[in-house]
Amino acid sequence: MSYIQRISRRKGNYKKKIDFSESRTKRLQMSIQISKDKREQQLMKKRFFHSRKDESSDSDDIDDQEFIDQHLQLLPQYAQAINGNNENDLKLALVKVRKLISVENQPPIKQIVDIGITPRLVQLLKHSEDPKILFEAAWILTNIASGTKEQTKTVVKEGAIPIFVNLLSSSDEDVQEQSIWAIGNIAGDQIKYRDELLNLGTMEKILTILRVTTNEGIIQNSAWAISNLSRGKPKPDFKSVSIALPFLERLINSSNIDTVIDSCWALSYLTNGNDDEIEECVNSGIVPTLISLLRSDNLKLLTPVLRAIGNIVTGTDNQTELVLNYKPLENLCTFLDNPRKAIRKEICWILSNITAGIETQIQQVLDVPNLMEKVINILKNDDLEVKKEAAWTVSNAITGAKSQQIRYIVELDSIEPICNLLTSSNNADIISVCLDALQSILEVGDESPDPENAYAVIIEELGVVPKIEELQKHPNEEIYEKASEIISTYFSQDSDMNFQNEMDMYPDDAQDPDRKFDI
Repeated sequence: MSYIQRISRRKGNYKKKIDFSESRTKRLQMSIQISKDKREQQLMKKRFFHSRKDESSDSDDIDDQEFIDQHLQLLPQYAQAINGNNENDLKLALVKVRKLISVENQPPIKQIVDIGITPRLVQLLKHSEDPKILFEAAWILTNIASGTKEQTKTVVKEGAIPIFVNLLSSSDEDVQEQSIWAIGNIAGDQIKYRDELLNLGTMEKILTILRVTTNEGIIQNSAWAISNLSRGKPKPDFKSVSIALPFLERLINSSNIDTVIDSCWALSYLTNGNDDEIEECVNSGIVPTLISLLRSDNLKLLTPVLRAIGNIVTGTDNQTELVLNYKPLENLCTFLDNPRKAIRKEICWILSNITAGIETQIQQVLDVPNLMEKVINILKNDDLEVKKEAAWTVSNAITGAKSQQIRYIVELDSIEPICNLLTSSNNADIISVCLDALQSILEVGDESPDPENAYAVIIEELGVVPKIEELQKHPNEEIYEKASEIISTYFSQDSDMNFQNEMDMYPDDAQDPDRKFDI
């Protein structure tokens, strides 16, 4: 069978029911959660430790168990003083309770809640004008709100949310900082608390403080509170939180690493949106700094940076191009060797959305030394969850690439791991993207003038054809159609034999060159 005849027959047989552009749609949501649960537990709430800001001059060793036990026994007396009218006794009791609730390990939040002082503490916030009383009461309430949902609820149900918001206007920086910290804890507890805070104009008030303050503690805690006000599902109204973007652009350039980390987490939430929302984030000027932060070896920082960059490249081709203009690919390539599975997985997710772009963006990935080789090695040897993301990267590149690019990827020994994943996976999405990749590879194989499709031969020798035949019975219609098209177009022996028999019926010199056969 001649090359022209083979191409003609296959073009006739191949009914392209599947729109491969749909398979390459950029993936806003992915299965991976890079230390997400652990991060949520650790950073949703924070406690104010005694060492952070302790204005008292006494030398109590408050982490000493004997001290803790002694003062737990005195809690009823402290409660009586806090509920009483003697201001000196009140202040002393507030300091003792604040120290007790600020121990680093297993703070006795429950015992302090159980003595029933929460309503009085909120009342003090509302009515006292003494900065010392306001600060101590706010600190205790902040740490109560760092506990369980029920413990946070004891603070909120007393009406603390609007009071803390009002205290953002305090002229005392310690009170401001403590209120921001409390707001961060409350916002991190429940979506309804977050939304109530946003509806009260909390974000605007925090940003007003950031415009003028040089207090490093306030700046750091503001970044963390902004992060908690921006997180959660359902997402907050974008307009309510995007006003922080100009400030976050400044904060990610801070010399304080904790401020940078929390600001990058905020950006990871804000960039997780539609193209218009991503565009607003990009226009704030965050991309150059995010890319520069890829050079950090701080995993706590790297995690939100990768998430923010990954979210941006889920957007339009122009948004992806902007990221690529700042040359992130070499750094991303390095992270493919990271011992942490979650990091390798995140990098492959980012790359999969870049290779879902235009041919020139695919070429930029291919131009980075060893990058695609590393992705294919992951596809061969890594954990299954990482392999899945690598499969998206390779498949998106193959199905969107030019023939020359596809041949290059095939030369990197990509067919076998694609086939292996196809035969070993029960995940419909992964099966589908593997079929997409094989289909595109086979199409390029048909462009060769050789009598046989060399890529079809490789696939057949790998023993994957029976699996593809079996997939013709798959309950997923898209998989069924893709598998059927591959089999009927490239591996149907009956079709090949019938075609050859028809050709053999006529001597070469008897064939009418204008005759058209229905094949």
